[in-house]
Amino acid sequence: MTQLGRPVKLGQMPTVWAHAGIGESVRLANWDRLRAIAVFDIIAYHVPNSSGHGVFAIGLPLFLLLSIALGVRRRQPEKIGHYVRQRGRRLLLPWVVWSGIYAVYVCYRAWRLQVDPASMFDWSMLVGGTYYHLWFLPCLFVLGFLALGINKITRRIAPWRVAMGSAVVGIVMVAAVTIFGGSEWNLLTRHWLLALPSVAIGLMFGRLLACHAAMWGRAYFRWTAVALIPLTLLALYFIPGTPLARYDLAVVAMIAAIGWPGRGDALTARIQPLILGIYLVHPIVLEGLYSLGLPTDSVLLFAVLALAVSAVIIQAIRWTPLRVIV
Repeated sequence: MTQLGRPVKLGQMPTVWAHAGIGESVRLANWDRLRAIAVFDIIAYHVPNSSGHGVFAIGLPLFLLLSIALGVRRRQPEKIGHYVRQRGRRLLLPWVVWSGIYAVYVCYRAWRLQVDPASMFDWSMLVGGTYYHLWFLPCLFVLGFLALGINKITRRIAPWRVAMGSAVVGIVMVAAVTIFGGSEWNLLTRHWLLALPSVAIGLMFGRLLACHAAMWGRAYFRWTAVALIPLTLLALYFIPGTPLARYDLAVVAMIAAIGWPGRGDALTARIQPLILGIYLVHPIVLEGLYSLGLPTDSVLLFAVLALAVSAVIIQAIRWTPLRVIV
């Protein structure tokens, strides 16, 4: 790969802003690191007997925002047919296969507990999958499709206008989910409601990446991130774990990562292809480690161990023809 006529090794691309927009020219190394943080935070969230807030409580919003923002960052929107083929193969195929794997696992657990296997299943699994984390894949496919459609409809509008409008809509949606997305809804509905604001906020980031080189420099994003820190601290103190606090922290992290894009490194490059697979397999790994009697007093250490074991499993699968499902 070359940059301005000079050869550049992958993972060592200079963090400069190209006139066409960074989203189409240079990879944000710190966004890659945020994806790794996101999957680690989700693992920590699911550690048995944990507080249920993970480490930073931003894993899910980060995953959603990063995926949608990168999907709509180009000036010319992706063709719908291409999106359906690519994301269907990347998200829906693994969802179907892993739903089958986890259905077998659920039946095994029912046998161990000596309960009727039918009691372990319900109709919501037709949409959300057969285990508690699988809902994310079809949800991301649908929300990404929705963001792509909005991106196509608004392609003739100045990107910064779309970004500002999306920001306002996103704030309203996050506030609404925080207020109205309570326990009166079933778990799957609450998950989808929590994910919905990511369409607007992810579109905001995608449009900013498409237009900011002509309007702002990195300093703009750095100062914005710094200015948002007091609001973030207030949200984390007064309403920790709520959608508002989680999205707030995720947005600040992403803005900061644009201002300080960082440089690629070998470890991040190795982890990136494994992240989806780690997400898919981590519940079995967590429950397996817990069944061995390992203490969960330190959520951080338990999550690190589960992340490492999950990564080894997924890397082994990627060396086989089954790599298409991870």
